[in-house]
Amino acid sequence: MIELYMWRVNTLVKGFATSIGGFASSYSGTGDILILGKNISDMITAYERMKKINGGIVLAEDNQIVHEIHLSISGIMSSLNMVELIIEEKLMIELLQERGYKYNDPAFTLLFFSATHLPYIRLTPRGLYNVKNNEVIKSPEKRNG
Repeated sequence: MIELYMWRVNTLVKGFATSIGGFASSYSGTGDILILGKNISDMITAYERMKKINGGIVLAEDNQIVHEIHLSISGIMSSLNMVELIIEEKLMIELLQERGYKYNDPAFTLLFFSATHLPYIRLTPRGLYNVKNNEVIKSPEKRNG
């Protein structure tokens, strides 16, 4: 029998954005869900919406959905045509930049959180992982799911 479990690592992320209420994404390098934000209620709102649309990237503020990108194909690909997807992504980038995101490609940022081919600290299913020292800094909390 295969044992399924959920894992969670709480940490601070410096430099992603300055004023995001809640941000949830099923698009990640490990296939896990990332939830970021400064407001737990907004983070839950974003996560619940992301689950309801069967995967995607969701931005929430004041318990309302500000913007979402549906990634209903395995939580990582969209069924939108390319032109529509580009429009949705550009709007997400603009909204994130209004909230302090300094870069132009949040999709890469989401992938790089867990990219162990890059140096420094990464968020992986093993926990917070220091790539340079090959050590787990903080193990995840596991629970059956």
